[in-house]
Amino acid sequence: MQSLSIHRAVPTPASAQGQRGASLLFALITLVALALAASALVRSVDTGAVVLGNLGAKKATAVAADRATQMAINYLANTMTEATRLIDQPNQGYYATSKEDYDITGFDGTDPARKLVNWDVDGSCAYATSGTCDAMTRPSDVQAVDDTGLMRIEARYLITRLCTTAGIDAKGTSNNNCAVALKASMMKNQNAGAIDQTSTRNFELQNQQPFYRIVVRVKGPRNAVTYTETIVNLAS
Repeated sequence: MQSLSIHRAVPTPASAQGQRGASLLFALITLVALALAASALVRSVDTGAVVLGNLGAKKATAVAADRATQMAINYLANTMTEATRLIDQPNQGYYATSKEDYDITGFDGTDPARKLVNWDVDGSCAYATSGTCDAMTRPSDVQAVDDTGLMRIEARYLITRLCTTAGIDAKGTSNNNCAVALKASMMKNQNAGAIDQTSTRNFELQNQQPFYRIVVRVKGPRNAVTYTETIVNLAS
């Protein structure tokens, strides 16, 4: 005798099918939200790393600028003499006039017609946004300020004597318009004080030392560029 098995298909209620579809939708939404959060986290970490790297590169160029400034002062005070400071030394980045009509950094938007320093010694001043390139006005050669020896940092300096005319010193009778230190610029007339008062009591300009402007440009990793300006006076 054979047994007969009968299987009946029990229909799934429509509400259960709708619940399974809603669960899939919520799972997809959650997955998208997690993906967006992960992407934002990665971008945040990358941005932070870039910012920290840029700050480190900027700090490195600032330290190198200080070293290059010391090198420029040493060259000005110990290598050059009072006579050689009266004339330009273009290959050494020294000029006996102030060059006040120059845009030293090349990013002065107030007057695009100002002359530019040939910082890269490329003859075109391609670093600048505007201005007239003066290929003859160039800085010093690259100074070795990178302790690692990899020359990832390029430092150059430009020295200008704050006078209007080259070839003339800054002493009292030279009539050269120079910026000088006032405390070392005048001495009392020794003849003033006699009983007969044959000479008037006045002040005479003595052996003055003008101010010198030292501008340093440092290029480092991550395209970091730093400009520094230092005013020095060699009067003892």
